Amino acid sequence: SYSGKGGKSGSGYSSSTDSSSGSVDNNQDWAGDGWIGGGDEDTTVPSHDDGWNSSPGWNSDGWDNDGHYKADIDYVRSHVTQLINDSDRKLIPKFLRLGFHDCIGGCDGCVDMDNPDNKGLAEPIEAIYPIVRKFEESYSRADIWALATLVSADLAVVDGRPHGYHFPMRHIGRKDCSGADVTGVGGPNVDMPSNDFTTHELLAYFKKYFDFSTDETVTIMGVHAVGVAHRENVGFGNEGDEQGGWVFDARSYQLNNRYYDMMVGDEGDLVHGAPAWHLELVQNDGDIPNRYQWYHEHQERRERPIMTNADIALVRDLKDHMYVDRNGNEGAVACDFKLEGGDPYGGYERRRSLQGGRVACPVASKTIEKMVEYKMDNEMFLYDFEKVLEKMLKTGYRER
Repeated sequence: SYSGKGGKSGSGYSSSTDSSSGSVDNNQDWAGDGWIGGGDEDTTVPSHDDGWNSSPGWNSDGWDNDGHYKADIDYVRSHVTQLINDSDRKLIPKFLRLGFHDCIGGCDGCVDMDNPDNKGLAEPIEAIYPIVRKFEESYSRADIWALATLVSADLAVVDGRPHGYHFPMRHIGRKDCSGADVTGVGGPNVDMPSNDFTTHELLAYFKKYFDFSTDETVTIMGVHAVGVAHRENVGFGNEGDEQGGWVFDARSYQLNNRYYDMMVGDEGDLVHGAPAWHLELVQNDGDIPNRYQWYHEHQERRERPIMTNADIALVRDLKDHMYVDRNGNEGAVACDFKLEGGDPYGGYERRRSLQGGRVACPVASKTIEKMVEYKMDNEMFLYDFEKVLEKMLKTGYRER
């Protein structure tokens, strides 16, 4: 059964993406079910007489090898893979972001593009629409979007891929909302997560909208290893190239545990051994508000990763330290990520920290332990991520 969306629009969180490096082996068995990405597959569209309205629901082993659905799923997987390869992998994080935004309040194949937090999603919606149209008599748009999300996650796992690891399509029968056009633009507004969540607020949001536990929230946030923020869409990014990834080499669009490595130190010194992060205000034009973001610089790296307050909240408790500055900009923080002896910026080139006092932000005790576990164990993170992503993609539906 479907619970439907509700609520109102809030401030944005997930970021769109651009520009890529890195490559993918088109002959790799990404799905783990015998399907080979790319190649000269049969382009005839399979179809079912009974259609998706038969609502097959949940299959714990996945529908990928079911005789009734395998041909359809293989077809969609191969064509989504082709779209991603043709985009030089840029569509990987965009489909992942589409899947997340669609499932807030229930996965229903609809995104309200009048909500500024959804800016940038028109591209993946338009890219996937020809596939949606081919299967409109057999599967819901929400099911096709969910499968595109799974394919994107699969293709993002390149290095350190566990044996037999894959993202099966375990649920079929999602319902499309009313009030959207044929591409999925429209439908209800939803309460979007804030970039400036504290630890408690972040955990409460994901519990309310996805029924995620504390650990599951830490898991899903690791998807930011794949993302690159675009200032023109969300207001976060670096001046000059107008972009910013959460990790080094972000434009390879690879899913692994490097997101956690960016915020956690070694076992001997989890706090002071972590990379240094400093706060700055990004000045934006037009209707995009100015944004406070955290940046990390290394004198031997040209890239400049960024984090939002909600990311930092996984390792630092910003409650009672976040405020609105004198110019009305939200998200200013009155504590430092960490204090360092001598040069407070740890030898990095830029000295643009906006914090006034030299007070260290408290450690986020509820989430730091899982952050450390993922930093130390990429395989654990990947297995957990597959389960949490699947849970996200059946939000609003019961296993039956």
